[in-house]
Amino acid sequence: MKKSIVFLLLFSFILFVSACSSTKEGTDIISTQETDSLYVFDTPNENLVLIPNIANVKLYIVQIGAFTTLEKAEKFAIESRKKIKYNLDIEYSNSVNLYVVQLKPFYNIKEDAETVKNNLWKITDFEDAWILTVIR
Repeated sequence: MKKSIVFLLLFSFILFVSACSSTKEGTDIISTQETDSLYVFDTPNENLVLIPNIANVKLYIVQIGAFTTLEKAEKFAIESRKKIKYNLDIEYSNSVNLYVVQLKPFYNIKEDAETVKNNLWKITDFEDAWILTVIR
């Protein structure tokens, strides 16, 4: 009985720590073949979250802006945070050579991303929001 209580407390602590979000922008995802896991963290050894490496995981990312400079993207993100309640990331997209402002990804739940996008469309500044689908 005592071991199960200790295990429950340890599990609760790990769950609490991994659920805390960071205020830093940018997220890296690293896949490791040895552990069949994905490590998601803002900077190495900080805010580490372990996600099972499942084939064909789909990420649905609501993007609200794209900019030629980091300064413009940061200014837009600061103004956007005053208008919407969602956590925003600024990433550099090599495929379009722009800094993109995005919401945190939705894992395998397209309907949630669609609902958020549709709610954002009701706000004039976010009428161009769209969903980027990434398969990992």
